[in-house]
Amino acid sequence: MDRSLRGHAFLPPEPERASVPGEYGQDEVEPEEAVVHLHYFSPAADWWITELWQDSEQPGRWWAFGFARLLTDPNGGEWGRIDMTRLETLRVSRPGGPVRVVERDLAWRPVVARECVPGLP
Repeated sequence: MDRSLRGHAFLPPEPERASVPGEYGQDEVEPEEAVVHLHYFSPAADWWITELWQDSEQPGRWWAFGFARLLTDPNGGEWGRIDMTRLETLRVSRPGGPVRVVERDLAWRPVVARECVPGLP
């Protein structure tokens, strides 16, 4: 969706997706020690993804687990499940301004959460 606005596919290509643990794939690791495999951003928020999987009951629907932080609350944020299919359709705009979409950080390389997520211990 909106590849023309985004300039790239929302989800990474299959070989990269295959390297990201699925649901509960890093459950044995403390969240701040989990590897963040993907980073998404918009003018209003950031999402650091540690797990990614396709819904087994709804093919084509994608979920993730990670840390989300709204820029309106830079000291806040939380770990949780993220509906990637809905995130892909999110639009951010100001009255009279351009429509912006959530983008995948194409230069991102996997790193431990405590080294990349602001505000973690």
